Amino acid sequence: MELLISAVRYLVSWLLVTCVAIPVAVALLLTLPWRTARLRIHNGVGQVLAAPILRILGVRVTLHGKERLTSGRPAIYVANHTSSLDTVLVPWLGPVSALYFVKREVLWTPVLGQALWLSGHILIDRTQRREAVKGLMAAAEFAKKKKLSLWVMPEGTRSKGRTLGEFKTGFVHLALKTGFPVVPVVITGADKVWPNGSFRLYPGEVSIEILDAIDTRQWGARESRDRALQVQQVFEERLASLRSVSDSSPT
Repeated sequence: MELLISAVRYLVSWLLVTCVAIPVAVALLLTLPWRTARLRIHNGVGQVLAAPILRILGVRVTLHGKERLTSGRPAIYVANHTSSLDTVLVPWLGPVSALYFVKREVLWTPVLGQALWLSGHILIDRTQRREAVKGLMAAAEFAKKKKLSLWVMPEGTRSKGRTLGEFKTGFVHLALKTGFPVVPVVITGADKVWPNGSFRLYPGEVSIEILDAIDTRQWGARESRDRALQVQQVFEERLASLRSVSDSSPT
């Protein structure tokens, strides 16, 4: 029965997205020469759609540190990645003036992949490192020129269990190119609502915490691995603290 209910939730969500996709596609085609406009249209619609989709999926989101998203200055938002639910949480959370980095395989996801491609977000082919790096640098230059924030999940793929995957250095190079601060976005509970590799949903609460921005203006290229580890350590310490509180709470 739970699996059937999950299937119904997915179907209703997908139908909602599909119904909106056609007029959005028309709007994106009409604004094809203006990439910034396409990004804002896509992100704005995604933000509006994400709220009802989260309700349909049975997800309640608790957000801490929202004011750190509205500082008015472009930033590189770095989030951990534990669940497919993140594809709904990030549009719900993210500023409209932002550029997302997603793996190229998403292109084959019906509706979602095509919308991301048409809107001007960055599809990264992880098997072609040189081309991926060129794409990162071009995106950084564009974001700096247009004052767009950047959204990155530096693990590269969904992590399993309570352990973070190793943070790749791509976001560090973005920071070096733009001078933007790095803002850690800590997501917890998404893997319990929509477990990695599962089609079954377990409606519940997800917590998102926006941490203090990290100034990157003194970062250097030779220390990119150390800086990536530094930011990863911020996540590990915060997640450990949250787990400690959760484990000590009465059941």
